[in-house]
Amino acid sequence: MSSPCEVVHTNPRSLSKGKILVIDDHESTLDFMGEALTCMGYTPLLAVEGIKGLALCQEEDVQVVLVDYVMPHMTGLEVADKIKALSKELPVILTSASYIDAASDIEAKRVDYFLNKPFRLAELESAIQTALDQKEGRV
Repeated sequence: MSSPCEVVHTNPRSLSKGKILVIDDHESTLDFMGEALTCMGYTPLLAVEGIKGLALCQEEDVQVVLVDYVMPHMTGLEVADKIKALSKELPVILTSASYIDAASDIEAKRVDYFLNKPFRLAELESAIQTALDQKEGRV
């Protein structure tokens, strides 16, 4: 299996483009996303549950949050709602293999973008860039 750096054809950069928070209850997903984001030039912040992710949102200067929908204790939408209560400007990307109401949640501004699992790294990079562009008013 190739590394994410080979897939996106980039090299890890010494200067980060910003911090991206990933909240997912699967360690393997966190490991992969951490490597992929590093290869894309971001500093990944990884949380295995919603409470830890919310704490990182308050402690760190996060540019974008990626949160899995299906998690124990608190769903991704519950986490997204709490993040939006902290900062409406912080983009939240919901990820899921089994969620069907994404359009209505995007329209209601509960989340900013949806990525259906499995997704390609190019889709991940595009979603992050779109979220950053919206945050900065470039869209």
